[in-house]
Amino acid sequence: MRTNSKARRVPKLRLSPEEKAVLRGAKLRAVDFVSLAPGEIRRATGGAIALARARELCSLARFQELPSVGPAMAEDFVKLGYAEPKDLVGEDPEKMFAKFERIAGRQDPCVADCFHCAVYYAENPGAPEDKPWWHWSEERLARQRKQGRKSR
Repeated sequence: MRTNSKARRVPKLRLSPEEKAVLRGAKLRAVDFVSLAPGEIRRATGGAIALARARELCSLARFQELPSVGPAMAEDFVKLGYAEPKDLVGEDPEKMFAKFERIAGRQDPCVADCFHCAVYYAENPGAPEDKPWWHWSEERLARQRKQGRKSR
C-alpha cells in the first residue's frame, strides 16, 4: 500500500503473551501480517493462532500501512466491518463516522478527519503523504463555516 517511501511501517498489534510466544516460535513478525494471508499465519503457527484471530491481526496490520492510521484507528475500521484498506475505496467518510458514533458513542470530530484521510489514501495508493489527518480538519471546519454551522 505504501509505495512512495523506502521503509515499511511496522504495525503495532495488541498481542497476548501467549500469542507473542507462538509468533516468536514460528519466526513471524508483526510486519508479516501485512503480506501473509490469514491461512498462512494459521499454518505457520500450527493452528495456535485461530483463523479468525489471524484475519483480525492481518486487518489491523494492513490498515496501519495507511498514513495517519495507528493501532486504535485500525481497530475502529475493523469494528466498522472493514477487512483491509481496499474496502474503504468509494466509502463516504461522513457516513462511516455516523455509523461509528452509533456503534461507539459520540466521538471527537477528528475521528471523521482520520476517516477522510484513510479513504483518500486507500483510493490513491502511492500518493505523496502530504495530507495528514488534520488536513481534513481544516476542510471540515471550512465546510462548517460555509454552511453556517458551529464546529463541535
